[in-house]
Amino acid sequence: MRRNRPITLQIGPLSPLVGEDELGLRYLTSIFRPLNESFFAVWNGCEQACNKDWLLRLEHELRTALPPILEVSNEETANVRISQFWLQIKLWELFPRFGFLSTESEHECLTFGYPIVVAKDLVILAMKLPIKSLRVHGVGMVSLASRNFPSLLT
Repeated sequence: MRRNRPITLQIGPLSPLVGEDELGLRYLTSIFRPLNESFFAVWNGCEQACNKDWLLRLEHELRTALPPILEVSNEETANVRISQFWLQIKLWELFPRFGFLSTESEHECLTFGYPIVVAKDLVILAMKLPIKSLRVHGVGMVSLASRNFPSLLT
């Protein structure tokens, strides 16, 4: 997912089905599924109009795309969950762009504190998983965790 680039793998009627033995891939595709061409048009600035209810629906679909417990390896769990958190932040960036944020809202994603909530979820995930499972997201993630949470290394 890159700015000003088209969707490279679109889901369509001829798309192959993900097999039962490919659960990690199924989880990963489920978090990207809500982000269609309309989302990318808004995200890339090609579409100037944006509806708050549509964004709220996308945020809900993205946040609830996965079951609470993923039945895959620690490495796949880290990959899928961190990708989900990253997508939540990318989607959240649209809310301030269109003036939808407020200091008080019934929707957590419409507040300025939402990135902190997502960051807390990331910290909780990092505390539950072995540090080596986070390596898929680069040395920066591992060095950040080891610097700020040295107890994770033991």
